[in-house]
Order: sequence, then C-alpha cells, then structure tokens
Amino acid sequence: MLCMWWNIQGPIHYELLKPNEKLNSERYCQQMDDLNKALKEKRPEMFNRKHIILHYDNTRPHALLATSQKIAELGLEILSHPPYLPDLAPSSYYQFLSLQIF
Repeated sequence: MLCMWWNIQGPIHYELLKPNEKLNSERYCQQMDDLNKALKEKRPEMFNRKHIILHYDNTRPHALLATSQKIAELGLEILSHPPYLPDLAPSSYYQFLSLQIF
C-alpha cells in the first residue's frame, strides 16, 4: 500500500507499506509525525502557515481518537471525505496528474 501526502507542487511525503502490513492508528500517528518533519524540510512556507488542511477518506485509522488527538497536537485541520463516495477522494484526480511529472 502506498501512503502519500502531496500538494499542488507534488509529493511531500510517502511511505510504502509491506504487502500484508496493516495501517493502524499507531502507525498513522507515526506517519503524521513524519509528515510534519517533511513539511518543515520540503515546504517551510506551508509549515509556518496558521492552518494546514488534510483531506482523506473515512477509513478506521483516520477516525480513531488517538489519530484525532495527534492531528490536533500537530495543529492540522481536516477536510472530511464525503461519506458515501465509493471511489477515490475528489482530490486524487490531481494527485495522479502530479505523479505523471514526478
């Protein structure tokens, strides 16, 4: 599984999970810390902003209390995924376009 965080300028941080590895809340919180470090290094102009908005789907690791607490600790804001949208997140359209030039 590919876990990826990006913006209009391209990828900020990504992590490949092993074939049978599960993404749980603890792992996701570690990824949030890694993302925070990557933002500081690669996009300092974003890191110093008042709000950074994350948009992701409604999978279980994202919805757990520990994850919500980590996101609040890092000062991130969440843009919720529409609850009944079965496909990719609406922003994924742009993600795949940016991957073509990556």
